[in-house]
Amino acid sequence: MSHARPAHTTITLCVPCAPLTLAASPSNGFTQFYGKVTRFPLDDFSLDKVQVLDLTLHDQDLMGFVGGFAYDHYAVLVPYQNGRKDVNPRMRNQFGKVTRIDINDFTSTGIKTLDVTTCFRKNTPDFPDANLRGFNDGFVSGDFMFLLPHFNGVWFGKIVRLDLRDFDVLADRQKLGQTTDFKTGFRGVQNLDLERFDDALVGFSGYFLRTRPCPPKQFFENTRNMFMLTTGMVPKGTVFEDETKMGLEGKDGEEAEGLEGKEVGEAEEGVRGEGAGAEVISEDDV
Repeated sequence: MSHARPAHTTITLCVPCAPLTLAASPSNGFTQFYGKVTRFPLDDFSLDKVQVLDLTLHDQDLMGFVGGFAYDHYAVLVPYQNGRKDVNPRMRNQFGKVTRIDINDFTSTGIKTLDVTTCFRKNTPDFPDANLRGFNDGFVSGDFMFLLPHFNGVWFGKIVRLDLRDFDVLADRQKLGQTTDFKTGFRGVQNLDLERFDDALVGFSGYFLRTRPCPPKQFFENTRNMFMLTTGMVPKGTVFEDETKMGLEGKDGEEAEGLEGKEVGEAEEGVRGEGAGAEVISEDDV
């Protein structure tokens, strides 16, 4: 698990919770599923402090999650498969109900869900995509949560991005049976299909997240210079090679100009020297 914001300092197992709290996300292999989220304080490692929230008492679909993450005072569970072929899209085991728990209200009333399989998207076309299910882990960055595509009946590559600022309004409208086809003022639910770029980009099961700015140009220049200094080579087929060639050509040109200037200078001095010698000889003759 990763912590997108420094306010969260907990050690976590699957689902990060409030400070000094550890929680576990509910999943049990691929044949049995359950929805009991468990948490306990790290500074009191005893059964007396264990708390359990059974998500299935809120919604029978809420079981079989893989991974989770935290932001502000919320824990989010990533939906994978719950075995509910009777209600899931296309009668599959996988589902797409993103489940958010308010850590300050660790009860059924603190649970909200957003089903990305039935939510209108900020894509073109914008209609819901029933294939947005079967995710494996996710993370938060800035104002967005991201869900990593894994298996929805087939290996797939649709990364889902959900605007945190739209979660409540979309979840509330789904709960009331209202349409999510309206302008929220933010980015709502979007997806990026990596399989359209390369059909091998499917079935992801992990991620690396860099939240710091990219290194400055000087970093890459120093890296190039160090490479050339230690190996004596220039990376082929790169901008480094082109820049190095230009630099060498410029250096050769400067050296050529220097040599030419030196030869001209020596020639002029020779002429002056010969002229001075001629004058001396003529004086002796006189």
